[in-house]
Amino acid sequence: FATSFGTMGDPQYFPIDENHPRNPMHWYGQTKYEGEKIVEEASLNNFPSYLLIKSNVYGIHIIDTTPVFKPTVINKFVESAKANNPISIYEPGTQARNFLHVKDAAHAYVLAVSKILKAELHAESFCIATPEAVSVKNLAEKVVSIAQEYDFSPSIKMVKNPRTETLVEDFSIDTSKAEKVLGYTPHYTIEKAVREMLKIH
Repeated sequence: FATSFGTMGDPQYFPIDENHPRNPMHWYGQTKYEGEKIVEEASLNNFPSYLLIKSNVYGIHIIDTTPVFKPTVINKFVESAKANNPISIYEPGTQARNFLHVKDAAHAYVLAVSKILKAELHAESFCIATPEAVSVKNLAEKVVSIAQEYDFSPSIKMVKNPRTETLVEDFSIDTSKAEKVLGYTPHYTIEKAVREMLKIH
C-alpha cells in the first residue's frame, strides 16, 4: 500500500521511523491514514501486506520520448530554472523536506513484491526515503548553482507562505528497517537528478 509521511502530521522526533505516531493534518494525510488502517485490519492473520511510507517523490520518467512528471517542488524548481524564471520559495525557506526520486520509489516496490510472499500474515510498515533532508532555500540554491553550469540563469524569489503548517528545520528519516528487510538502498541524489532533468528539453 502506498502511503505517506503526511499521515504523521508535525514530527515529534527525528529521525522519523515506522513507529512515529499518526496525526494527519490535512485530507490527503487523513485518507492515507484511513487506508493504512483498512489494510492492517484486513491483512491480520489473513495475508501479508506492506505499507510503504514514502517521502516527497520527484523526478522525470520518459515514456517513448515524452517526459512525464508531477509538479512537485524539485520538478517545479527545475522547470523554472530551464525557463530562466525566478524560483519562488515560501518564507522563511528554512523548512526542511526529504526527497525521494521516482526511480528509487519504483525500485522499493519491486523489492517489496519480491519479498512479500514470504512475509508474515499481517501488515508491516517501511520508511522509504533518502539521507537527504534539505531546506527549501538550500534546495533552490542547489538548483540555481547546477542550472548555471548549463547556461541557465534563474534567480530566487522569496514569497509569503500561505500555509498554516509547522515549519521544521529537520526531516531526517530512519530507513534502516527497509534496508534490512527489503534490501532497499536509494541511488539518486538531488544533484544527480537535477543534472539529468536539466538535460531533458
